[in-house]
Amino acid sequence: MAVRTYGEVLAWKMYRIKDSYVLLGIRDNEMVGLVNARLMNEKVAISLHTMAFARGIDVGPALYFAKAEYAFDHLGTDEWWATFESYVGLRGMGIKWGKKQKPWPEFQHELGGARIFYMTKADWEGFAKVRFDRYLGTRPVPDELLEESRAFKLPKEISV
Repeated sequence: MAVRTYGEVLAWKMYRIKDSYVLLGIRDNEMVGLVNARLMNEKVAISLHTMAFARGIDVGPALYFAKAEYAFDHLGTDEWWATFESYVGLRGMGIKWGKKQKPWPEFQHELGGARIFYMTKADWEGFAKVRFDRYLGTRPVPDELLEESRAFKLPKEISV
C-alpha cells in the first residue's frame, strides 16, 4: 500500500492524476498520517488511501473523515466511494461505521476491482458528522495552530 500511495502522491505532484487531493495529519509538529482521494466526477469522490504513522491516537479515522469532509463540505460531492485494503480498515471504517455497498461486480473500485462501500451526502450530514464528530475537529482551524503546523517534522519511525 505504501508504494501505491507514494505513486499516487507523486502523480498528484506531477499533475498526472485527475482531480486528486492529499491531506497530511500533523500533531505536535510531527506528521502522523497521510490520506489521498480524488474526484471521479463532480458528484462522486473516491477514497484512495489512508496511512497512519502513529498508533493509539485515532489518526486513521480522523484523517479518513477529514478527506470525506473535504469531498462533501468543500467540493460539494453527492457520494463518497471507498474500498478497504486492510482488515483494520474494512472492520473499522467499512463495517463498523455502517456504510452501504454498491452491487458487485457491476460496480468496482478503481483500486483493484474491489467492492465499493459508499456514503451519500445525506448519510454524511445525518449520520457520520453527528456520530463521529469527535474526529472532525473545529473549522476553521485557529490561525496560530495552522501556522505552527507548517514547519512539521517527518515521523521518527513509521510503524506498519
